[in-house]
Order: sequence, then C-alpha cells, then structure tokens
Amino acid sequence: MFTEEFAALILTCTGIVVPIVELLKKLLKITGAGAVLLSLIISAFISIPLGMMQHLATFENVVLVIAVFAVANGWYKVVHKSGGLQ
Repeated sequence: MFTEEFAALILTCTGIVVPIVELLKKLLKITGAGAVLLSLIISAFISIPLGMMQHLATFENVVLVIAVFAVANGWYKVVHKSGGLQ
C-alpha cells in the first residue's frame, strides 16, 4: 500500500487541497476549528475521486484522506518537533 505511487498521490492531493483551503479560509473568513473542518472536507472531496481513479480500495482511500489532511495541516511538524523524526 505505501508505495512511491501512493506517496506521490498524497503529495499531489495535498498540492491541490492547500491552495483551495487557503482561498476559502480568506474568502469566508474562517479560523480555528472551522478551518480544520474545512480542510478535512476539502481533503475528502479531492482525495477520494483521485484515489478511485487509481483503483484504491476503501481502506486505502480512508488512509489517503487522513494522510492528505495531516500533510495539508502540517502534522509532520508536530512529529519533527517532538523528536519522532531525526
């Protein structure tokens, strides 16, 4: 499941999600939990169709949405700061 193609798909989806979320946050003046929820919804709307085009199974689509959401919101920074990645 975690192949180079899957990692590339995560980064592709993230590259689409981040600008859309930032644009909508500014236009709708959303902050805090609302911005996080918006990011989750946009992550799902972008990731699921692209995952289905790659013939991913349901579980893999769920993992894709979670991974795109996490990368788009900078969760990798939390792991790095806690000493998880060195």
